[in-house]
Amino acid sequence: MGEPAIDVEAPDPSTLLDELFSGLWVIAARDERAGVSYYAATRVDACDARRAALTLREREVLTRALLGEANKAIAISLGVGRTSVTTLLTRARKKLAHRVPECVLRALLRARAHCGKQ
Repeated sequence: MGEPAIDVEAPDPSTLLDELFSGLWVIAARDERAGVSYYAATRVDACDARRAALTLREREVLTRALLGEANKAIAISLGVGRTSVTTLLTRARKKLAHRVPECVLRALLRARAHCGKQ
């Protein structure tokens, strides 16, 4: 599978990432051309979005994990136990399962960093 293409000219990567984490969008289709994956997203109804939204702590832990930080390092930097990090990651991934592939989130995080936004 190719690397996802993120159009940085579209809504900025931080906005896209926040809305995916908030459960406002779901990946509806995927197409691959010339080794590049393209994803189409669709807006989710407000009730479904609230159920699927990640908590602030789940977002923080998942973001760090997607950027390659080890669970132990995440736990130390946040002042929580490693078991808590594992639990938060499990919950976040369960909420995002079948909605947003992690490769899309990683690509958005890289695009956001490229744009200079944290």
